[in-house]
Amino acid sequence: MAHPQAPEETTSEPAPRIERAPAWVSSLGSQAARLGGRARALTPEPRPCWPNVGPAIGVLVGFILVRRVLVGGLPEGDDAPYHVAKNAFAFTEIFARGHLDGWGPTFSMGSQQFLLYGPGASLVAAALRLLSLGLVDQRTLVGWVGALAFVATAPAAYFMARGLRLGRTGASVVGLAALCVSVPYGTGLAGTFDLGLVPHQLAVPMVLVTLGALIRVVDQPDRRWVTLAAAAATGVTVTHLTSALVTLVTFGILVAVRSLTPPDPSDVAAGGPHAGLRAAYRLGLAGLLAAGFGAWWLLPLSQNPGPRPATATWDTPELGQEVLSLVRTDLWSSQLIVMITLAALAICALWLLVASPAMAPLGRWRVSVVMAGPAVLLALYAMYHLLPGDTGLLMVNRGTGYAALMWIVPIGVVADHAVARRSEPAALTLVALLGAGIVAFPALIPASGLARPAPAPSPELQAASGVLARAVTPEGRFAWVHESNFDTGFGPVHPELWLAMDADASTLNGFGGETISPVDTFLQYHLAEMDPRQAEPQLVRNGVSHLIGRPATLARYESLPEWQRIWASDRLAVLEHVGPVNLAAPQQGQTTELTGWSPERVTWRTEGADQLVTGIPAFPKWHLSVDGSPVPNSERDGFLTARLPDRGAHTVEAVFRRSWADYVGVVITLVVIAWRAGALTTLRRRRVLKRTNQSAGDAPSGDDHG
Repeated sequence: MAHPQAPEETTSEPAPRIERAPAWVSSLGSQAARLGGRARALTPEPRPCWPNVGPAIGVLVGFILVRRVLVGGLPEGDDAPYHVAKNAFAFTEIFARGHLDGWGPTFSMGSQQFLLYGPGASLVAAALRLLSLGLVDQRTLVGWVGALAFVATAPAAYFMARGLRLGRTGASVVGLAALCVSVPYGTGLAGTFDLGLVPHQLAVPMVLVTLGALIRVVDQPDRRWVTLAAAAATGVTVTHLTSALVTLVTFGILVAVRSLTPPDPSDVAAGGPHAGLRAAYRLGLAGLLAAGFGAWWLLPLSQNPGPRPATATWDTPELGQEVLSLVRTDLWSSQLIVMITLAALAICALWLLVASPAMAPLGRWRVSVVMAGPAVLLALYAMYHLLPGDTGLLMVNRGTGYAALMWIVPIGVVADHAVARRSEPAALTLVALLGAGIVAFPALIPASGLARPAPAPSPELQAASGVLARAVTPEGRFAWVHESNFDTGFGPVHPELWLAMDADASTLNGFGGETISPVDTFLQYHLAEMDPRQAEPQLVRNGVSHLIGRPATLARYESLPEWQRIWASDRLAVLEHVGPVNLAAPQQGQTTELTGWSPERVTWRTEGADQLVTGIPAFPKWHLSVDGSPVPNSERDGFLTARLPDRGAHTVEAVFRRSWADYVGVVITLVVIAWRAGALTTLRRRRVLKRTNQSAGDAPSGDDHG
C-alpha cells in the first residue's frame, strides 16, 4: 500500500541542476538513437531509515588511528623534515609575497620550488596556519595535513563507491577497507608515516572524489558533479601530478569497461536518445573546467618546464613479482585484508558469469567494479615500459596504492548482498563492528604503529644543529658528508633533512625529498672518498660554507687551509670554510665577490675573466644582466653563466622572474571561476523563477470554486 506522504517527500527534494548539452549534441544523439534502444529513466534510491553514518564511522576510526600525530610535533616519516622546511620557506618567502611559486634554495643546488609537484600541500598547510592564527607550528602542520588526508580517505572512498552504485552499507565497508590500504610507496599510513609522502596522501581523497564525481557525470546530467569533478581534479593536479595521471588512467579503464558492458534488464541507468553524447559533452566540459581552474599552475608548467634530472633512484619489480607481493606479503595491506579482497573479487566474478541479480544494482558499472583493480595495475605496468624517463616508473610505483583502492571495491558489493534482506539496524551494526575491529586490531593496517611523533634526535645532532643555525649564513649552505653505516643512529632517518629543518639553513643535501636540481644532486654522496683538493672548487661554486660528518673523514678537509673545525663530538664534527661565500665557480686569475643575495636576486662583483659561472642551476626563469644591461643566458655544466664583454671589473646580477604564463594563468583561473559561479547563480535564479511560476499556475482561482 502506497504511503500518502511519499509524493510530498519527493517534491520537497531539490531539483537537479542540469548540465544542458548544446543542441548539436541532442541532434546527433537523436540520429544515433535510431540504431539502438533507449535506457530506462533513473529511479531514485529510497531513503533509508537509518542516518548516513557510514562515513562518520570511517572518520572516527581514522581519527583514532592517527590520534598520536594530532597531539603535535614532527611526525614520523623519512621526508617529514623536508616538507616542514619546504612549507616554512613557501609560507614566508613565496606566499607572503602573493606568489604561487618561486625559487627555493633550501635543498640541493636549489630549484623552482613547485615545478615537480605543485603547491597543493603547502597551500593547505599555510591555510591551517592562518586559521590557527599562527599558533600551530610548521612541524605539527605537516603531521596534521598527512593525518587529516588519511582520515578523509574513508568518506572519499564511500563517495566513489556510491557513484559505482554500491549501497550505503557496501560503500561504508569500502570506506573502512580504504583505511586498511597501507602502501610503502604512497597511500595510507605506511606511505605517509614511513617514507613521509605527505603530498601523495593529500592527493588520495581528492583522487577518490574526482573518480566519484566523474562517474556521476557519466550517469547524471547534474551540473554539481561537473563542477566538483573539475575542482577535485585540479586539487589532485596541483598537489601530486603523478596521482593526476593515475586518476586519468583509472577513470579511462572504468569508462572503457562500462561502455563494453551491455545494459542489464534491471539496469536503471539514466538514458535517452543521446545519453552517451551528453555524457561525453559533460566529461569534456569537466576537463576544460579543470584546466581553467588549474591554469595558474598548468600554464607556467607547460610554458616553462625547466631542467628535469632523474627523480627516482629505485627500480620496480616485474609484474609477476608485484602480483606475488600483493598476494603473499603485506605490500598494500595485511594478509587478512588481502584474503578478504581476493575472496570478494572471486565471488563477484562468479556472479558476473552466472548473471546473478546480486550485481544488477551496479548497472553497467558491474564489470568495471570487478576488473578495475587488476586492469589498473596492468595498465600502469604497460606505461612503465612505454613512457619515457621516470614518468612511467613513478606511475607504477606511486600508482600501486590506487590500484589497491580499486581492488577492495568488490568487498562492498558482497557486503551489500549480505545485508540485502536484513534490517537497516543490522546493516549499521555490521559497519560499526567492522570499524571497531579495525580499532581493536590495528595490525590489520601495515605500519599503523608509525602514526606517531618522530623519535627525538640524539643530543649530538641537536648540538650540531645549534652550531649550524648560528654559523650558516642565508647565502651559504652546509653539506652532510654521507658514508656507509654512518647516517643511522642519530634519531631521524635522514639527519641531513632534519638539520636543514631545525637549523633553518640551506643544504647541499636534499635528494630523496622532491628537489629537482639538475646539477650536483649526488655530490654529497661522493665527498667522503673524493680528494679534498678536487672537491674544493665544486664546494666553492655550490656555496658550501660548512661540512658536517664523521670527524675522521673530515680530518682530510681540515688539513687544508681553507677549512677549520668549529665544533666536534665523538661522532660528529662541523668544519667552516675560511672566507666568504662566492656562489660562483672560480676561474684562473678571476676574483669574484658576492655583493648581494636574496632567494630570487643575486649580485656579484667579478674581474679577470670573460665569463662568470654562477652556482645557480640554469633554469629558464633566471635572467642575467651585466653592469645593468640584460645579456642572454648561457650555460656551463648545467649552471647559469654570464658572458662578459672583457676581463675587466663587472657587476653581474641574476634575477628570478615570473613569465607571462604565470600572470595569464592566474587571469584564466579567475575568469573561469567567475564564469562558473555566475552560471550556477543564473541557474538557481531560473529554477526559483520556474518554481514560482509553477506555484502560481497551480494555485486555485475563484472560477475553479465557482
